[in-house]
Amino acid sequence: MRGLPTLLAALLASSAAHAVRPPAPDPMQGNGGVSAFYTWQADIPDEPGKMLRQEPLDSELGLVNAGQQLRILYSSTNGIDGTTPVAVSGAVFLPEGRPPAGGWPIIAWAHGTTGVADVCAPSWRARYFYEAAYLAAWLTAGYAVVATDYQGLGTAGPHPYLAARPEAYSVLDSVRAALRAFPTQLANRIVLAGFSQGAGAAYLLIPQVRIDGWGVAKRAVDVPLAAAIERRGDRAS
Repeated sequence: MRGLPTLLAALLASSAAHAVRPPAPDPMQGNGGVSAFYTWQADIPDEPGKMLRQEPLDSELGLVNAGQQLRILYSSTNGIDGTTPVAVSGAVFLPEGRPPAGGWPIIAWAHGTTGVADVCAPSWRARYFYEAAYLAAWLTAGYAVVATDYQGLGTAGPHPYLAARPEAYSVLDSVRAALRAFPTQLANRIVLAGFSQGAGAAYLLIPQVRIDGWGVAKRAVDVPLAAAIERRGDRAS
């Protein structure tokens, strides 16, 4: 169970991206209304999955049973043109207590529709009660949760709503960044879970990785639907 998903390597192998300045916020695209955390002023690294910064997440925006919860900003690739580096926001939730040997396995969460403006980013606003309960159940089961906001949702630039490739980039690069940032706390064992809008990202990933099982949901449920994905390739350093 070593390495990043084959899909991530395939999606990024042909990229000729170079570090670029982030786009200027555009209110006509729903940009703004969030804190300065979401605006990356420096060049965005052309290497996807690099943690740019992190900060503690307010308790009212988190999960009730999280031992640690953080808002994150990381590098990814624009899923529309397939080359331009972009900054994407999200959140990381770690269970209470000490991690098991090798670290906690990860839920890579692809959230459902919240809107298209920056203020609709799940890491900025409180999550829907059913989503929070669902993710809290994973924490109780001993999984960490890595939850992207998606490209352009929270950060500058348009949010390409229902475009599966940008969502897939955002999901996988969030996990890549988290693994690098928390190497002793997280295991390189991934569960991919998608709901509503996020189901498109999950479906896109299914043919590209070796899986033991998978699941997506059209509506809120009380039990997890996704099973573990065994990832192949070399672990990112």
